[in-house]
Amino acid sequence: MKLLRNNYKKAVSVLLSAALIMALFTIVPFTANAADTTEISGTYTVPENGYTFNNRVVCDGDVTIVLTEGATLNIPKGINLTGDASLTINGNGSLMINDVDDNNAGIGGDEDKSLSSLTINGGTINVNGGANAAGIGGGKNGFVGKVTINGGNVTANGGDGGAGIGTGYLEESNDDQNDDDGVYINGGSVFATGGEDGAGIGDGKPKPTLETNGDAVFAVNISGGTVRANANNNIGYSLTQTAGKPSIGGESVTISIAGGDVYAGVGGLASNDAVTLSWKKISDKYYFDGIFTS
Repeated sequence: MKLLRNNYKKAVSVLLSAALIMALFTIVPFTANAADTTEISGTYTVPENGYTFNNRVVCDGDVTIVLTEGATLNIPKGINLTGDASLTINGNGSLMINDVDDNNAGIGGDEDKSLSSLTINGGTINVNGGANAAGIGGGKNGFVGKVTINGGNVTANGGDGGAGIGTGYLEESNDDQNDDDGVYINGGSVFATGGEDGAGIGDGKPKPTLETNGDAVFAVNISGGTVRANANNNIGYSLTQTAGKPSIGGESVTISIAGGDVYAGVGGLASNDAVTLSWKKISDKYYFDGIFTS
């Protein structure tokens, strides 16, 4: 009887130790801050039953979010991705961002800030930007940063004045940009809709008046996938009009499309720099409601 009692105590001790070790290894790498934000770093794997961050999430350093299949990660206030931070999204689960404060992008900059670097490899991602900001990209007065989409199903809606994927409402010049800023779509399914007077993919409102020495501020390069982009509240388009946006592009955008199924609705494609179309697959489909260049 004494031997059985000792064995029982040892078994309980082993189980408790194992549970403690498992708990240590499943601690979520985030820190809640006083300013209504939650800082996240390293790799975060969404639990099987999903998770909700009630605060705006701030990426610290190189961050990877793994969207677990069948689970939903809810971040109503969106993700701040600026400065030297980068974010990679992997997996087959879902990400929902739908209640972002004014002037903040769904994923990207807060007011006066640009997105830094975002790579999407998978998942079902639904993002709505706050008023004056992009769904994915810049906050108010912020630029797009570098957005790479290799896979997944991405739906991005700009707030009024913001692009679906691109810049926010640019009231004034902002120098927070890099030479490789742009939107690079290599695969997946992308559905981008601008807010009022915002492009689906490209410029927010108004057309930016920036000192760029004649060079485009950022590029939209599409080489694969299915891309549907729509400007919002846009009746026609020309590079000289003061309101309205193309579905893809804008005064500060250069466009290159080398593959994929691409639909650009009202306003079509527009650039003051260049539009390059070089499909290589006869199976690719496209529709443009006009092509405008200066």
